[in-house]
Amino acid sequence: MSGSFRPNRFKYLSDPPVVTKPFSINVDEEKCNGCGQCVKQCPCQTIILVDKKPTFKGHPYYGDICIACHSCEAVCPKEALSFQHFYRVDEGRWAYDFIYPKNPGDGLPNPLHLDKPKKLKEIEAELTGTEKVIYYRRSTRVYKNKPVPKELICRVLEAGRFAPSAGNCQGWKFVVVTDKVLLKNLSDVALKFLGLFPKIYSGKDPVRKMLKNTLAFVKPSGIDQRPMVAIQGLLTPVSGESPGNMFFDAPCVIFLLTHHLHISDPNLDMGICGQNMVLAAHSLGLGTCYVGFASTALNMDPLTKMKFHKKLGIEWPYNSVATCFTLGYPAVQVDKPVDREFPQVQWVE
Repeated sequence: MSGSFRPNRFKYLSDPPVVTKPFSINVDEEKCNGCGQCVKQCPCQTIILVDKKPTFKGHPYYGDICIACHSCEAVCPKEALSFQHFYRVDEGRWAYDFIYPKNPGDGLPNPLHLDKPKKLKEIEAELTGTEKVIYYRRSTRVYKNKPVPKELICRVLEAGRFAPSAGNCQGWKFVVVTDKVLLKNLSDVALKFLGLFPKIYSGKDPVRKMLKNTLAFVKPSGIDQRPMVAIQGLLTPVSGESPGNMFFDAPCVIFLLTHHLHISDPNLDMGICGQNMVLAAHSLGLGTCYVGFASTALNMDPLTKMKFHKKLGIEWPYNSVATCFTLGYPAVQVDKPVDREFPQVQWVE
């Protein structure tokens, strides 16, 4: 349908139908040593160990789905686990026009445009150092109890300093936090606020449905199923520790604050700046994980603002948090290429 009004935009407003078989994981029992790293690395906490073997347990409200990040597969030290699903919605407000890999391995990085992707180690010699960091980098959620030397943190910050920005305005401020008690307190307060969203989203009574539909229309980026599943994973982690720590007990977290007068699109510039730092960190042997939940709470929740803005230097003109990420030494090897969907690409020649 042409024109600005498209009914499909309002179809399945708040409950996207995930077009997929119920998610599951395949485990080679001869290889699996029951280490549980897949459980620790899972952001949604949808995997548990049963008789020392990982099992996909899903979610009590959303069913057998997760965000399909493939981290469980990447972190397995024995390559005993495979995850062959993608989060897929074909119609309605949440539909994506991805092209999905047909077979395992078809969606691996293929920078040389081979007929079928090879394992990255087989083509490493033909790739630049930058390409290798991009393709190997994974989010790290399990860290060693080891501080990051200040000189390495400064190297990460320096990579952000040289990021491009609209009009060369460089409208950013970096806040480096290594106080783990402060970070855990921030996580606890922020999760009390964030925990309200799954309560609204998971309800089927008329009032909750109205609130859910309103939020889905007004703030679509905040009411998708995937962040709800991840929030629930933090609130009720498999470990039994409740709530979990949204910063994963990392030794360092870097917050990126936006200048009030940052021109053009500050979110774009801050994203570029953050990714510069993240890629530099991984090239130095460190691990990172973006924590959008923290910036959401620091920007939206009055209690979180009152308790932590001053401590974190969030004040005019740097009065909003664009993003933040954890930084530390990975407890296990996480960086590994995984399958990804293919975006639509239109060539205009």
